[in-house]
Amino acid sequence: MSNSSPARRIPVLIALFLTAICQSPAATVIWTNTAGGNWNNTNNWSPNTVPASGDTVFITNAGTYTVTLNIGATLAALTVGGNGGGTQTLAKAGFTLTLDGASYFGTNGVFALDS
Repeated sequence: MSNSSPARRIPVLIALFLTAICQSPAATVIWTNTAGGNWNNTNNWSPNTVPASGDTVFITNAGTYTVTLNIGATLAALTVGGNGGGTQTLAKAGFTLTLDGASYFGTNGVFALDS
């Protein structure tokens, strides 16, 4: 006879379920604020989340604006500079930016390093 009752299995099943849903997969995150702004503001991104490790990020909307990297970030990939006109600038304000994969700065993209 087994000591394993349904009541004992339920906590284990709940723990497995919570572990599965709490692991967030890498996402594609797109800058939306064509007035510019700080990297860590969730309202500047679609979806409304600050890019996390493993995410692919696009700062490519037409317009002339600056995205200020005001926190450290690690990304799977980054694309700056769209084809729609204007200049899209990523300003590194003293924080570390780590790119784990191929990234691209188009002709309309600028990477402004701090002094």
